[in-house]
Amino acid sequence: MPPSGPRRATLPSHPEVATPDVEELEKRAKIRHLMARGRFADASEAIAETRLEGDEIALYETWIRNAAELAEDAESTLDPDLGTLAAAALRENRHLGFGYYVLGRIAEEEGRRDDAARAFRLATQLSPEHRDARRRDQLFRQRNSGS
Repeated sequence: MPPSGPRRATLPSHPEVATPDVEELEKRAKIRHLMARGRFADASEAIAETRLEGDEIALYETWIRNAAELAEDAESTLDPDLGTLAAAALRENRHLGFGYYVLGRIAEEEGRRDDAARAFRLATQLSPEHRDARRRDQLFRQRNSGS
C-alpha cells in the first residue's frame, strides 16, 4: 500500500560529482594548519601518510622542497613552478590563503610591491593563523602608510 500524504521530491544523484569526504577534508585542514605554522617537516609527513593528491597538495610539496633549498642556499630563488601551482590550487579552492601567500612571495621577489601587498592581505584574511603572511602584510601596510 502506498504511503499517504504528500510525496517528497528527491534530488537526483550525480555520480560524476564527487562528494567531499569528511575525513579527507579534516586531513587537508590539518595539513593547511601545519603549513600555516611553518611546520614543514610535520606537513610533509602528514602528506605522505594521507596520500592526498591535487593541486593544493602539489603546491605544498613544492613549497616544502623549495623552503629547504632556500634555507641551505641564500642565493636560491623561489621555484618558478610555484606560481603555476598556486594558480591551479586557487582554481581548486579560491579560499586557500596559502595560495595567495605564495603569489605574494613571488610578487615580492619580482619587485611587484602592490601585487605582493594585495596577496598578503588576502592570505591574512583567509588564513589569519599564517604567521608569515600576517607579518608580511603588516610590513607592507607600514611601508605603504609611510610612503
